[in-house]
Amino acid sequence: MASRSTVLAKLAERKSRMGKQFRKWRKTHKLGHLKAFRVQKRAVKKLKKILGRLPKEIDWNGYPPVGGPNLQKALQWALANYDVYVTSTNGGVHTSTSYHYRNQAVDIGADTTQAKIRCQHGLYIHFGPAFFAELFGPDNYPWVKNGVTYAEPEGTALENLHDTHVHMAVTS
Repeated sequence: MASRSTVLAKLAERKSRMGKQFRKWRKTHKLGHLKAFRVQKRAVKKLKKILGRLPKEIDWNGYPPVGGPNLQKALQWALANYDVYVTSTNGGVHTSTSYHYRNQAVDIGADTTQAKIRCQHGLYIHFGPAFFAELFGPDNYPWVKNGVTYAEPEGTALENLHDTHVHMAVTS
């Protein structure tokens, strides 16, 4: 039988070897996995943030799809950033010269007037007045006609018609 000192020496050597192996394992695996996990977690967070900003697919709400790429781009942006929905495309009652009948306009609704106003202002700020042929809504300013911004007086027929929705038209 081995002496006590021999056994203790072998145990100390084994402990040292195991310590080295453990430290090596921890360095290459545990910390590596934690670092990789943290990097992946940051990447996933960033991806979720980017995906959250991507526009929703257009829900035409049963109305026929209309518009060129610019109208669809603005509508997708509005749907992605505000709690709004399509209320009219080329159907409904509009003036005979309306962009609706040329498939270049869409009406946007929301559950509250404040949501419609936020959407109207957001579209104006994000795309700028030159982007729109028409941008009308529940707020009397900003209104856009052919790229020119103006304030619509309260109580006019046109203003009263647009108290319930945001009307957006683009020429291309």
